[in-house]
Amino acid sequence: MSLTRRVLKKPMQDTNKNVPEVVSADSGAAYTVCLSDSLDIATIEPLYRLLETALAAKQSALVLDAGQVSRVDAAALQLLAVFCREARMQGYSVRWKNPSGALSRAAGWIGLADWLELKAAA
Repeated sequence: MSLTRRVLKKPMQDTNKNVPEVVSADSGAAYTVCLSDSLDIATIEPLYRLLETALAAKQSALVLDAGQVSRVDAAALQLLAVFCREARMQGYSVRWKNPSGALSRAAGWIGLADWLELKAAA
């Protein structure tokens, strides 16, 4: 079953311009997604689309650059958890680059730090 059917049944409108972006997708190298500073319900649709594209790219390694993240809500963390699980089930490695303290703390607070393989920040 695809990430699409597991996460979203109906697409939401993209009204927020503060969205994540693909930094690189070189053939044979890691596929890197640079996460925006605010990951919340308003940015979840574009984030979802990028994560789905990352899975479809079939790179051996997927990198989530989270150095800019200063705000994250439960919806975004749940999406990231599903993405990480799905990627690992498909045999891809998922790595974090510069995970911010805000992201690590939020993941720890709701019990997803281990699932996301993030160390909880103080």
